Amino acid sequence: MSDQYPPPYGSGGPPNAGGQPGYPPPGYPPPPEYVPPSPYSSPQAYPPQGYPPAYPPPGYAPVGVMPTAGTSKWATASLICSLVGLCVGLTSILGIIFGHMALAEINRSNNLIQGRGMAMAGLIIGYAEVALGVIWVIFAIAVNSSGPH
Repeated sequence: MSDQYPPPYGSGGPPNAGGQPGYPPPGYPPPPEYVPPSPYSSPQAYPPQGYPPAYPPPGYAPVGVMPTAGTSKWATASLICSLVGLCVGLTSILGIIFGHMALAEINRSNNLIQGRGMAMAGLIIGYAEVALGVIWVIFAIAVNSSGPH
């Protein structure tokens, strides 16, 4: 039965095939000795070679990355107009209008467009400025109407 199958690889072949028993046949060099790398050796001069990261096909985002279309320009305009309205006063109305336009744009995009926080900040600041303006006008009218007759 042992004659039907060849000997396992590296066993040196059949007994007494080309040499002394227990040794590999002549012609094979001895295996090189393994020397573990020194923990104090310097790092490699070149990075390991490999393939660059694959790019997804056009129109698709990489796996695990949610695609975004950037920040809404209306949200940015809303926040800027509302902040400028702190000094000027009239641009706060534009901040309110732009804020509502930004929220509508963000909702239509299923939140792919970012900037909801900026739009909300622009709306809150804008409405607060309009409310303070209305209170100031009412106060000014009340002071002028109660003056000496």
